[in-house]
Amino acid sequence: MAEELEAIDQYKREIVIDYCQPMQFDPEAMQFIVGSGTPVSIPLDGFTRSPDLDLTLASEVRSDPEKADEHLVLDTFGNVVVLPPLHAWLRELSADESRKGAVERDTASLIGEVYTFLVPDDSVIPVMGYDHMSFGAAINQRASFCLITLGDCTCLGPEGSSRPDDGYYQEYSFHNIFNQAQMISLYAGAGYLSWLSRQ
Repeated sequence: MAEELEAIDQYKREIVIDYCQPMQFDPEAMQFIVGSGTPVSIPLDGFTRSPDLDLTLASEVRSDPEKADEHLVLDTFGNVVVLPPLHAWLRELSADESRKGAVERDTASLIGEVYTFLVPDDSVIPVMGYDHMSFGAAINQRASFCLITLGDCTCLGPEGSSRPDDGYYQEYSFHNIFNQAQMISLYAGAGYLSWLSRQ
């Protein structure tokens, strides 16, 4: 039975790796970096010019199964999948409360910055915190994260069925997404964690 489970996990890992787009978000250039090898850069203002821009279709270059340094990918449905190198970084980070707090604050701030860039409305006041009506980020001891953007409990968090300790991947899904700014700001937060883990 254990061998069968291991074979299933290997098969799932190959599917996740083979059909996904590596993604990170560079906060200095305010752009997404998508794809392997020669990745495609997508500036944040590209979403204001092309509201239907889809990160999962941005690059013809898919993930390389042999490339061990990929940290985070988008699957074909646009879900976020965290891979072992990012897990290891998050686990190490979660052991250092001071550093973890700084990363959480910076990530929440970035999510707010991206949202207000995409919704240039004076009525949007970026509020940092960890409740269902603010911009926030939390990293827990199991090396998982939850990201929150403006909305009614609008967040990106781990799927209940995925297993963060299986050494392969952890799937994340969106909750209560009603507009592009919410989704892109959460993608940026996840991509920023991937970018930070490579620095």
